Amino acid sequence: MALAKQFPKQPRQLIEDAATESKVEAAPENTQAILQHHEQRAQEPEVRPLPTIVSSAVTNLPANLSGDTLPKFSTVQECADQIKVLWSQAQHCFVNIGRHLLDAKERLPHGEYELMIENDLPFGKSVAHALSTIAKAVIAKKVEESLLPTDYTTSYHIVTLPDDELKLAKERDLISPKTTRKEILEFRKSLKQPDTKVAPADMKSLRKNKVKLKNQLTRLEEQKSQLEQDEARLRAELVDVEKKLLAAEEAQRQALAELA
Repeated sequence: MALAKQFPKQPRQLIEDAATESKVEAAPENTQAILQHHEQRAQEPEVRPLPTIVSSAVTNLPANLSGDTLPKFSTVQECADQIKVLWSQAQHCFVNIGRHLLDAKERLPHGEYELMIENDLPFGKSVAHALSTIAKAVIAKKVEESLLPTDYTTSYHIVTLPDDELKLAKERDLISPKTTRKEILEFRKSLKQPDTKVAPADMKSLRKNKVKLKNQLTRLEEQKSQLEQDEARLRAELVDVEKKLLAAEEAQRQALAELA
C-alpha cells in the first residue's frame, strides 16, 4: 500500500493537468501567471494522514542520504524503520567523532588541536571535551557504546559518574539508550541529598536512643570528674614519696660520711 502523502508535481505538469481537465489550452499571455500560481501551490506541502501499515524488511541505507538520493519508501513502516536506524546511528556518530578528536589531540603538534577546534570545527571546546570524554570511556570499557543514549549531553553525564555511582545507576537500569538527561541529573541529585523522612515508629526508637545516649554521657562525665580527682590525689602522693625518698638518700649519705 502506497504512502498517502505524495511529493508535489512540477509546475509545468500542474499546468498540463489543469489544461487537460478543463479541455482549454492556456493562452500564451496567461502562461506566466499560471506558472507562478502553480509554483506557489507546488511549494505548499500536502498534509494527509498516514495509514498504519505492516511493512516488509528494512532496506539497506545508502551511503549518501541527502537530496535526491533519499530512498523512496512504499510504506509508512518502512519510513519509520529507516528513521529508527538513523536515530540509533546518531549515537555511533558522536562516539566516532570523539575517537577522531582523541586521535587528533594525540597526533597534532602542541597547540594545533585547539586551533583546529577553534577554526575548522562546527563546535567549540566544551563540546569537543564532552565528545572525547565519552569516547575515552567507551574505549576504556567503562560504559558499553550500545547502552549510551543518542543524546551526547546525557551520555557525557553518564560517563562522568564516579565508579560507585555508575555501578548503582546500572543496578537501577538507568544506563540505556532511552535514558534522559533529566533522569541522570535527578539520580545524581538524589545521591547528594539523603532521605531525611522518618516514619513515626522510627521516631519513637530514636527518642529512646537519645535518652540512652545522654545517660551514658552523664555517667562518663561523672567518671571523668572522679578520675580527675583520683589523678590529682595520686600526683600529690607521688610528690610526697619523692620528697621522702630524697630525704632518706641524703640521710644515708651523711651516715656513711661520719663512719668514714
